[in-house]
Amino acid sequence: ELALAGLMFVLDVFGAIEIDLIGAAWGVIAAACLASYFIVSADDSHGLSPLVLATGGLIVAAVVLLLAGATGLVSMYWTATGVDLAGATLPWWAVVAALGLVAAAFAYAAGVAANRRLGSKVASFVGLSEVLFAVLWAWLLLGELPAVVQLLGGLLILAGVIVVRLDEREPTPTTVKASGDAATAPVK
Repeated sequence: ELALAGLMFVLDVFGAIEIDLIGAAWGVIAAACLASYFIVSADDSHGLSPLVLATGGLIVAAVVLLLAGATGLVSMYWTATGVDLAGATLPWWAVVAALGLVAAAFAYAAGVAANRRLGSKVASFVGLSEVLFAVLWAWLLLGELPAVVQLLGGLLILAGVIVVRLDEREPTPTTVKASGDAATAPVK
């Protein structure tokens, strides 16, 4: 609850905003997909490596995005011109390869591996810190100073992550029935 309240403060939903119903619907769909990602990626009982799982997810995402572009649901265009980056002109394929390998494949494979170590509950709350870091990077790189309410929200997100992590560490005693006896004893 702390982290969710913090997220609302970081996004400044209480300020002068206007709700876009289409954007809200896309947000709900994105939230459902993200919840599925955390649940599926934290489950290692299927024996798939993080790289295989991330590859499968990226292929599905690419197909859906291409279909959305082909149907006109999403505006999409392609150009094969060089890209200016830090004073150098790079070929388009080098930039696409770097984005595909570093920003997508490596990032998702590392995320799946982290989700398996943290568990879906903790990993999903740690994922909320993405919004916090986006605000911090906007502050550092673009000079967009966050409002006090956003800083408060960031602290609430961090507090929520800590509370969830502490909750995960507490062992929950289970009871087992002693053979031939109606008594139960906690097992630690």
